[in-house]
Amino acid sequence: MSSTAWIQCMQASQGRLALLLIAACCLLSPVAFSDSVLPEFYLAGNGGADRCATRDCMCRVKPGPAPTNLPKLDELNRRHSVYFPTAVHEFSGSQQKSLRDFLSRMENLSASSASVMAYTDGCGTAPYNRSLAKRRLSTALKDVTEVFDIRSTVVHPEAPPECPLQSARRVDIIVHTERRLTTAIDRIPADVYLIDASGSMWPEWRKWTDVVNASFKPGGKIYVSKVSGCTNGQRLNSIKPNGGTEIWYAYYSIIDKMKQGQTLAIISDFDSDIPIKQWERDLIAQKVRERGIKVVVIRPG
Repeated sequence: MSSTAWIQCMQASQGRLALLLIAACCLLSPVAFSDSVLPEFYLAGNGGADRCATRDCMCRVKPGPAPTNLPKLDELNRRHSVYFPTAVHEFSGSQQKSLRDFLSRMENLSASSASVMAYTDGCGTAPYNRSLAKRRLSTALKDVTEVFDIRSTVVHPEAPPECPLQSARRVDIIVHTERRLTTAIDRIPADVYLIDASGSMWPEWRKWTDVVNASFKPGGKIYVSKVSGCTNGQRLNSIKPNGGTEIWYAYYSIIDKMKQGQTLAIISDFDSDIPIKQWERDLIAQKVRERGIKVVVIRPG
């Protein structure tokens, strides 16, 4: 081999070695996952999805019936809804009497504040629906403020965007107490729920499914995080928590299913078999910011 050919061969070998070193650095650096290997594959201990028989480590389920006989969960009776005909924002005489009777009963609880939420269906333009929801909110506030301080007000125009939809033409009034479960309900209804269905959630499972069933709003979505043992379309009440969880992977994946401005409520003890790394937490936080959503975390216990 001539000296010139030998030099060219060595240069080619050095080039291949440099490429191999660069590739190795990319695979070893967490920062590079977002550009090379799909980052979600590594969430929760390098391979969260590989340990799940369910897609994205979760199932989308339907709400169960709202609980009716729960003496230990009297907070669930603190919600009062008023439904409107199309384009109407004022109460009828019977609706106003029903609301005032409800507020009178709630005064007997250890409560001093309330939240009011207003909805519309998808009939009409977006500006009109927002204005209509605000007028419905104002109508309810006239009576509520006579009894309770207002903790928060929320307007949900076009929730969901179907026309007509009687269940979405309403206002909800929720009275708050100081009990812990009440505080959790105050943060709900959310647009999307993610409920940890691992075995460690079993002691309080029925309590939290009751809360979600009672607080579920029109157009909302419910997902349970399970590695196996659930199917899409299953009723929430038929889910039995067991086994481990990949709640972090489900959390990361569910963000892609949400729209800007929506609220995600996560009910979980986050007792994952493999602890999540700090850079993975940062990755999720960044994704939440970029998506423009709000996340509420409720830890049982």
